[in-house]
Amino acid sequence: MKFRMDPVWKFIVIPLLLVIIHPVFFKPSLLLEEPWVAFAFLFFVFVILDILFGTYLAVSDKEFSRVDYFIRKKRISLTSIRNIRYVPTWKFGQTMRSLVVEGYAGQEQKLIDVPNNGFAERNLAKIASELKRRNPSINVDEHTTELIKKYEHNGDRYNKSKT
Repeated sequence: MKFRMDPVWKFIVIPLLLVIIHPVFFKPSLLLEEPWVAFAFLFFVFVILDILFGTYLAVSDKEFSRVDYFIRKKRISLTSIRNIRYVPTWKFGQTMRSLVVEGYAGQEQKLIDVPNNGFAERNLAKIASELKRRNPSINVDEHTTELIKKYEHNGDRYNKSKT
């Protein structure tokens, strides 16, 4: 199972980035005249590609992983996951939350955090539910339980969500 970034990023953030870089399409000589324009253009193109293809979550038969920037991969074996928490991302406010998956590789603690502003909350619920289903010994906090219940009351919602 693969989960891409929230569609808000595709339909709001990417068009805004395209508005920023659109002058280059009308006057390509800007890339040669101003070096910072070429750098900014390449940076924004990379950000767009990263949002579309380079950042995603995956649940396989053996592991849960998060890939960022196409190459940075954090992974935790499903059998080593101990806890799933749905905690505030910042010290204040409750709307910005992150799903934190905790596991161990030997004595080393491994964490994968997934913010609800980058990935749809319904997908975080599906991930938490799927991880718990595959490894019933995983402890979940009350906020994770509430998140799962919020989206499981209508099983069709998972099937309708785009992943």
